[in-house]
Amino acid sequence: MGRRTSTAEDVKQVLLGDDALKNKINDELKDTRPNSIATSFDGCRAKAFVSCAREVRIAGDLIQRQMLNIRYLQRSLDAIDMKSRIIRRMDLELERVERDLTALEHDPEAG
Repeated sequence: MGRRTSTAEDVKQVLLGDDALKNKINDELKDTRPNSIATSFDGCRAKAFVSCAREVRIAGDLIQRQMLNIRYLQRSLDAIDMKSRIIRRMDLELERVERDLTALEHDPEAG
């Protein structure tokens, strides 16, 4: 029975494209007799993904929900900003109308 000597760094190198190391790991896995998990690097990778696929999906759903929340918050902030601009514009218009009214009240030609 062979003993596996691969490290996490070896796995990283295989994922980056080191085919020679991948073949070495595959040979080690094949030599391990009571290996009920997988007989190749790709089999181990698939098994690992399947075992955490549900959590990955849940995390993806949570991220999607948070993105929607951020969009809704941004729309709310935009609406608040727009309302404050409209209020400011109305205040300025009211001041102008009051000045015009005051000017008309004091204008001797208007009376």
